[in-house]
Amino acid sequence: MKRQCIWVGASCLLALSMILVACSAKTTTTPTTSATISTTTTTTTTTTPVTTSETTSSTTTTTIPVTASNTPKYGGTISVAIDRSPVHFDPYYYDTISNDLQGNWMEDLGQADWTTDRNKFNFKANSIPAEYQTGLLAASWDIPDPLTYVFHIRQGIRWQNLPPVNGRELVADDIAYTWDRVLGTGHGFTKPDANVTLANFVNIVSVTATDKYTVTFKLSKATPLFLYNILGGASPVRPIVPKEVVDKYGNLEDWKVAVGTGPFMVQDYVRDSSLTLTKNPNYWQTDPSHPGNQLPYIDKLSFLIIPDVGTQVAALRAGKLDWTWRLKWRDADSLKKTTPTLLSEVYPRTAKALFLRVDLKPFTDIRVREALQMALDTKVIGASYYGPNCEQVQFPTFVNSNVTTVYTPCNQYPQDVQDHFTYNVEGAKKLLADAGYPTGFSTNVVMYNTEEVDLAQVVASYFSKINVQLELKVYDNATRSSILYARQQTGMNWQQVSDPNPNPLSSMLMYYPTTTWDFGNVNDPYFTTQYDNIRNEPDAAKRTAMLKDLNVYVTSQFWQIGITGGEYLYIFWEPWLKGYSGECQTQGPNNTAWVWEHVWIDKSK
Repeated sequence: MKRQCIWVGASCLLALSMILVACSAKTTTTPTTSATISTTTTTTTTTTPVTTSETTSSTTTTTIPVTASNTPKYGGTISVAIDRSPVHFDPYYYDTISNDLQGNWMEDLGQADWTTDRNKFNFKANSIPAEYQTGLLAASWDIPDPLTYVFHIRQGIRWQNLPPVNGRELVADDIAYTWDRVLGTGHGFTKPDANVTLANFVNIVSVTATDKYTVTFKLSKATPLFLYNILGGASPVRPIVPKEVVDKYGNLEDWKVAVGTGPFMVQDYVRDSSLTLTKNPNYWQTDPSHPGNQLPYIDKLSFLIIPDVGTQVAALRAGKLDWTWRLKWRDADSLKKTTPTLLSEVYPRTAKALFLRVDLKPFTDIRVREALQMALDTKVIGASYYGPNCEQVQFPTFVNSNVTTVYTPCNQYPQDVQDHFTYNVEGAKKLLADAGYPTGFSTNVVMYNTEEVDLAQVVASYFSKINVQLELKVYDNATRSSILYARQQTGMNWQQVSDPNPNPLSSMLMYYPTTTWDFGNVNDPYFTTQYDNIRNEPDAAKRTAMLKDLNVYVTSQFWQIGITGGEYLYIFWEPWLKGYSGECQTQGPNNTAWVWEHVWIDKSK
């Protein structure tokens, strides 16, 4: 299916640095500074910002400029569109949109820093660099030695005034309880939670509340990125849960018992219809951009569950929505013409790839994986689907050209690897024959119903040329998620890769055998060993060099089949949303929770 891509001059130039480039493209030369993480045994009282990521830059406390009125107003309802229903209300169980929405009523030790200068970081990326993190429930922390992290919890924070916690004060033991529940390290929990990834926290041996407001994490070995991860850099985040709810109900899965310390409270939930939150009148935090103003400003936050993009556009045009995102350029162009009062921002979407079950035949054979990549003309697919004016990807990697210290351009790979990223039907057929599949084979891909089914049909037509028959299995998100997390898919799953501003180490967890997201069941001993070595390497420069080498190895294994780069997507919002400048992603790919507590409504002219 042919699609045209709107010419947005600046946007298409931006594409060069935001998504992977083809073999012939030049890589960006923007310098990236690696942080040095000390493991010397010292006592350091740390406040924010954090500086422990692979790529950092100078920090700032510049206040975000508001869009119009400089005087915040209280009251009103903001209606936001989401494309699918949350599956879980207990963060113990992982589902992307569920965990992201939970950030509206539950809180973590850290969060993104709202005071960040948007000229330095605009929060339109899937990962938050460490220098733009700050403490949330944690007021400060000490690192007396590389194996000990001591967090000082803010005093006076209270749970929402809902039973059975009834507004009691948050204390250090709440943090210890939450982490013991995840890790199986105490409070009656003896087994790690199998539903969430522990790879970023595998070195934790104990979490102890040493007094009412102090909690100490003990590690088995030095972990340079531990602080970054524990403050929210690792996904999924770990919101703190109250012991009383788990004791009484067994978990927090029922939305009616949802409770946290966050700015909003769950008022109502109708699956496939809406999730309604109300203001927490006793919320502890004030607005850093407007000192003294208690957050949040709005009375109600309504998430309208609208899977169909056309329906979202119609609702926005009719004034039934205040904000929506992930609109494609055709819808964006239409809205700009019919409803010119709407404000908008463009942001790059991630590239598309097929993740293979590499533990199942025929994908155990790298020649099969190489053949599938050779069968796709990624440049032509991208041009026909997104239009000739959009930069397209030549091959997939979680580390793109924006991360100059880790990214390796295609033309610097070994020649045989480059050859397998070159469209060659006859070469692909020979690889299949050599692997024992001279007449091809049949397989399937698991997708959910809001993804690019028409693009997948294009991919299937290319595979048919090498006698590989691809069946599209399209599900609602809940069903698709349950299939993937249970590893019940037998062929491929449709996946997004190459975040515009990724944390490479976190991104590569897709291949780590104990993580939730290793949907391909990769379990490669060399990769796992090298990943652990990188994670535990105290020297930032060495860590970066090791990560660069590992990225080349990963790309050369063809555990995923690259399809094309991503088109630009759009955020639209009503002009009466103030204190907002297009921020869309904070601690996760769908997490806008940190945004809504700072935004207010002002419809005055």
